[in-house]
Amino acid sequence: MPPADKPYAWRLAEAVATAGELLESLDIAKRAHSSSIGFGDLYRYATDPQSADSATAAALADNPGLAADWRRLMQNLAVYSAPMAAAAADRAALDRRYGDGWSLRLREVRKTPDQVWVIITFDRLEGTTPSWLFAGTLRHALPEATDGQMQFRIAADAPLVGALRDPATELFLL
Repeated sequence: MPPADKPYAWRLAEAVATAGELLESLDIAKRAHSSSIGFGDLYRYATDPQSADSATAAALADNPGLAADWRRLMQNLAVYSAPMAAAAADRAALDRRYGDGWSLRLREVRKTPDQVWVIITFDRLEGTTPSWLFAGTLRHALPEATDGQMQFRIAADAPLVGALRDPATELFLL
């Protein structure tokens, strides 16, 4: 049916719908490209213990290009890393993650099942002992290593635990 044959209200509704779609796509593109977060912010978030910048974490979640820059930065800075895990059939399989020279294990705290132990074991510690665990963009300060092992307790429903169990999450120790 030619446009002139459509009732005015129908043509107006189509125009409004098209304009809405265009505005939505422009808004998405604007958010993806107008990040005010730069390399310095990423580096500071990765290396400065005082940097608790929620804006950087939010920008990393919203901007795929910035997330790719983050991943490259972490690959270069990390003392130890663990790649994405193969998809597992059950959660028990994801309670262990392996990297070159180290492993991470999650174990339920017996007396308080709403918490888990995060246990990091090193084959051998060389050079600087890592201070931070990064699971994707989430970070957690690490305790001192004792006999090649670090461990800490955390709430079982904490976002970090979910990220550690997610096979798509890369792990980095700095």
